Amino acid sequence: AAVLEHARKVGGPALRALGMLSRRGALYIGRADEAGQVEAFASEFAALGLDFSVVDRARIAAIVPGLRPAWTSGAWDPDCADIDVGGLHQHYLGAARRAGAE
Repeated sequence: AAVLEHARKVGGPALRALGMLSRRGALYIGRADEAGQVEAFASEFAALGLDFSVVDRARIAAIVPGLRPAWTSGAWDPDCADIDVGGLHQHYLGAARRAGAE
């Protein structure tokens, strides 16, 4: 939890400021008999202060058109993002060179 909290407060904003994050969201899905597990999963992350929410079948279908109807429960994380790994690597290489690294 401490690593997650650090990443949320330091890593995310710093990477966003550098233009290294592309938000895409993440959907975690389950079948009807797994609805309780999906809800518990979303609650666990929401309790950490993250913006996880339980979504219904209509929202799941809007996010993933054509998904088989058996997938009826979902948890949505709108803040999930991709990191521009190449750009971040170049940023740190440049910072290291400016600090005297060879």
